[in-house]
Amino acid sequence: MSNRVPAAAVVAGMMAVLGGCGSVGEERLDAPCVRGALFEQLKGVRTFAYELQGLENAARRKALEESDYDLFVLEPTRTVKGSQSFDAKGMVSRLKNAGNRRRLVVAYIDIGEAEKYRTYWLSTWQAPTRTGKPGNPDFILAPDPDGWSDCFPVAYWDARWQAVVATGADSLLGKALDDGFDGIYMDWVEGYNDTHVRARAKHDGVNAKTEMIRFIRTIRLTAQQRNPDFLIIAQNAPDLIENHPAYPKVIDAMGQEDLHFSGAAGVGWFNPRSGDIPTPKADRLWLQQRLDLYLAAGLPVFTIDYCVNEQNRLSSYRLSRARGYVPFVSRTPLDRLPEAPPAVSVLRECGSGGIMGA
Repeated sequence: MSNRVPAAAVVAGMMAVLGGCGSVGEERLDAPCVRGALFEQLKGVRTFAYELQGLENAARRKALEESDYDLFVLEPTRTVKGSQSFDAKGMVSRLKNAGNRRRLVVAYIDIGEAEKYRTYWLSTWQAPTRTGKPGNPDFILAPDPDGWSDCFPVAYWDARWQAVVATGADSLLGKALDDGFDGIYMDWVEGYNDTHVRARAKHDGVNAKTEMIRFIRTIRLTAQQRNPDFLIIAQNAPDLIENHPAYPKVIDAMGQEDLHFSGAAGVGWFNPRSGDIPTPKADRLWLQQRLDLYLAAGLPVFTIDYCVNEQNRLSSYRLSRARGYVPFVSRTPLDRLPEAPPAVSVLRECGSGGIMGA
């Protein structure tokens, strides 16, 4: 018999206390949440940077401080085993105050996968295998389907996992708040599409999409208890808005990878496979149709493409900007700043050409 504790009871109690967004019942998922004061600044962001590795390197942190980006999405780093002494609070403070204006700094948190290299991964935990050996705890379901090592999709509605991410005394969210981040940038929101996640959801008698919205709502409410202005940004899974009017009300922005180009997992910066893999036209159109729904709902849309080829980089910037999105183009390691975003004049000079290799 499973020892999973239904998270709904935990969330329901939290909702009753906070009240502002209503109860957790299905009929209340569309109750609006209050947006904080930083939301207007977020809507004014025109450039952003995304860096998840190498922040222990002082030179790379200095490059961030000297850059001109409006928003930074960063790995907190001190939640990685071996880097617990990293001064995330100092990094955040310096970035917020660098330059001649207040910058936004948000923490990357994977809410849909357990990562073996994180400090929360206990010595007693066991990773599932591709041959079907289950994970321990049993909310850890399977290896990452895209080949990222030491990453494992989870049953994110399980109260034990929600404690790791948000509701526990030593949660990832709590650490981000302690370090002064302005918000979080949530990865693997698309977990509801994973085969193993869907199978577990069916076994547990829950709707995987609805449970993701509930989870994000819990994260928002938990954060706003400490910081009412805390921002919640989701990455990928743009179809979650379909038939779920609650969703754009519990997030502050949408981020989307691979709109034009993707790259391979687990390769180095100079590997030609770290970008330039064209997204099929049908997929790109599908993504654009759904991303436009977030714009219509008044939310910013950030895009992340992975390019090595310069023409592909310029095209990604130009095409995203033309649709009203805020683009960033890098390479899949995300371990340094790439070349700065091109000026509008440069994009005009590059013409109206489409995606190379599409």
